[in-house]
Amino acid sequence: MTAGERIRAAEGWTPRLPATLQAELRDYQIEGVVWMSRLARWGAGACLADDMGLGKTVQAIAVLLDQAEEGPCLVVAPTSVCPNWHAEIARFAPTLRTHALAGDRAALVNGLGSRDVLICADSDRTGHLFRFEGGHVFRSDADRRSDLMSAT
Repeated sequence: MTAGERIRAAEGWTPRLPATLQAELRDYQIEGVVWMSRLARWGAGACLADDMGLGKTVQAIAVLLDQAEEGPCLVVAPTSVCPNWHAEIARFAPTLRTHALAGDRAALVNGLGSRDVLICADSDRTGHLFRFEGGHVFRSDADRRSDLMSAT
């Protein structure tokens, strides 16, 4: 399928909120989930940015759930909020399995599958973290804009 065909197909597709999402979303949050899900279906990335406290994390979790069967997902966040990602996923998406980037990284990454979410700190820089093919990456940025990962 060409890029144009993927775009047209994504435009006409409206995702349903995952039944396993344990949250009541506001209308604007549902719009955000639909937008991010369409972009994911198209194969494009997105930047969801607004004021603090408007529910970006739960919107991202809804998309993680929507995409969960397609393969593992990666969340890159400031060290200070990594525990929050684990807690919020456990709260809003208990059917997802979260993992921290620790121990034998290669074994961990190679063992990830559908419904797995790897959460790592933006300070986990190795220069050769891993290649994350076919998955979805969510990056929760604080004040740094440096590239944290490079494919090997």
